[in-house]
Formats: sequence, structure tokens, C-alpha cells
Amino acid sequence: MKDIAPKSVMRYGTDGWELWRYPSKGEPFREKNISAKALTSALHLVVGLPTRSLLSVPLWISPHGNPSELAELELSSRHLLRRGAEVTGIPILEENGRALIMAIASVDDEVALEFFPKAHAFEFPARLIDPAGSDIVIWREWGNLCFAIYRDSHCVFFGSTGDKVPDSGFCAMVARTAMRLRCEGVITRTPVKMRLVGDFSFEDRSTLGDILHADWDHLKEMPPPILHPVNTNPAPPAAKAAMLQRERMRRLSTVAAGVVALYAFVLLC
Repeated sequence: MKDIAPKSVMRYGTDGWELWRYPSKGEPFREKNISAKALTSALHLVVGLPTRSLLSVPLWISPHGNPSELAELELSSRHLLRRGAEVTGIPILEENGRALIMAIASVDDEVALEFFPKAHAFEFPARLIDPAGSDIVIWREWGNLCFAIYRDSHCVFFGSTGDKVPDSGFCAMVARTAMRLRCEGVITRTPVKMRLVGDFSFEDRSTLGDILHADWDHLKEMPPPILHPVNTNPAPPAAKAAMLQRERMRRLSTVAAGVVALYAFVLLC
């Protein structure tokens, strides 16, 4: 089943949170100020969780069984499961009797808590960026470098390093990650194309391209988030609790409306 088409997206951007609107006619636009009124009117809101609050691990698993349950067992056995984290297993592809999924362990992040009760769905930030055929995308969230690695335009790994500058250490870490994914068969070739999004100087771009041996293109500003018909929903604990509470209230409202309708029918008869 498809999700309700989102009309607004919250994203943890370069300088903090951004609220994007998607009108039925016209191009998406960013709100100048995220006011209480703007949030109240943000129907069908998708919240892009901060990358720093998410752990991604690509896994080859059996194609049979629940991906999220298998992902949780695998992360726990590797001692990678964060305390109190919620685990989501996102299917990517099936090949040679195996399924490739991306396990995401999400924890509550204090900068996002206020948006959880209003969220219709959740997404990881790398999925809100169009890789445009690139193997690697690099961007910043609140000044911290983030990167994602793609296979046939499907994100298979992402992370936030905490680095501010794309120096040789950061580049080496990205290169090691790509090599590991290549050895595990998660990606089928060494990355050769890279997209840089945001404020990267010519020196930064040249350093990244030279060390990673990749051709690059550069977008000076982060474009509007791209939308998907179905969201992955890697909701952290507080977000999941808020969604369950909202669903309970919806069901209670439905029951109450039914009781009122039945009572009115009895009175009229």
C-alpha cells in the first residue's frame, strides 16, 4: 500500500532544520521560518531523521523471514546494536538465493523530538537526496560531513563522521568503506562517480576527487528533498511511540463517531 502523498518534509540541513512544502501546483519551496503555526499546518509531514542518530549496516540474509527481525538478530550478534535502538530492515534486492537489505538502527535525537508527534512518516536523509547516477554522495548536516554509497541508485550505506573538513583522513575512511562493501558484494564495482552537495571549495572538491579517484559534480545548494511513494520509516523509539499513540487516538475517534451515529439513529427511530 502506498503512503499518503507528503505535503511537507522536515530535513536536518546544513545550518539546522528545514521545512519544505509541496503544493499541489507549482514547485516545492522552503519555509523562511519554522514557526508553531507552520508546523501545525504541515499535513502528511515526513521527517528526515538526523544521520548522526542512525546506524546503517548492509547485510546479506535469507530471502525468507522478516527483514527487520533478521536485521536485529544480526546486529545484536555483531554487538552493533545501540542501547534502546529500534531496528528496521530495508530490502534492496535478491540475488543468487540471498537478499540484500540495509539494517538501520535508530535512536532518539533530542534535536528531533519535538517533530515526532506531528510526523506522518520518517526517512533517512540519504534517501531524500537524488544521487543522479553517482556512486557516492557527500553533504553536510549542521556542519558535519555525511556520505552515502549507492548501488544502481539505491542507497546501501550512509553515515555521519563528525568531521568538518574533507581532509585525507575523511577521504581514506570513505575509500575503506567502499572497499569493504565491494569485497562483501554489496556494491559491484569501485565507485567512480561522486556528487558533492553544499559548500565545498575547489580545494575540497579536488582533494576528494583525487584521493577517491572519482569524477565529481557539485551542487552549491542542497536541492529540495525528493519524495518516494513509500517511506522506509526507520522510526526511533520516541517516534514509534508517538505513531502508536496517534493510531490509538484515531481508532478511538472512529469508535466514538460510530457510537454517536448509532445513538442518533436510535433517537430518530
